[in-house]
Amino acid sequence: MRPMTEAGLRSFWGIGAEKMGFVVVSPAAPKGRPFYKSGTTLIPGFLAAIAKNYKVRGGRFHVAGSSNGGVSAFAVAVRNPALFQSLTALAGFPEAPEGFRRLDRLGGMKITMIVGDGDLYWKEGMQKTVARLKKLGQDRYFEIIQRNGHFLPDLSGPKIGRIFDLIERPR
Repeated sequence: MRPMTEAGLRSFWGIGAEKMGFVVVSPAAPKGRPFYKSGTTLIPGFLAAIAKNYKVRGGRFHVAGSSNGGVSAFAVAVRNPALFQSLTALAGFPEAPEGFRRLDRLGGMKITMIVGDGDLYWKEGMQKTVARLKKLGQDRYFEIIQRNGHFLPDLSGPKIGRIFDLIERPR
């Protein structure tokens, strides 16, 4: 999974973070298992260690991910909502029924979800999630990017600043 983590940092998070003053920490999934199935319980301790070394604005973190990383972001946020001020998923939604049922735990968190129009599986799951968040009155932003698939070239590389602008958007 390390190559996927490194690709995400190169394509999305690393470039924009530097310009916006964010520190990006991206754990790699344990070998052979998706992070959302085997690593989410490690996050509270991991973030506590980070908070000792970095000033965390408002005392709460931003959680984000792409693809299975987006699934992981939802899993971590639903389990630990007090740790996060925002959640960003680029092709991601709560995969487990338990996570979908517990979306109400994300109250007060800004949620940004973006998917390519050609990414049919992920788009469908995200549309269901957005409908549930809307029903809950949750702060959310959802966008389907035309002529993009799973990897969202219209938001990669130098265009990534737009994602950070959405993370920083006012409520």
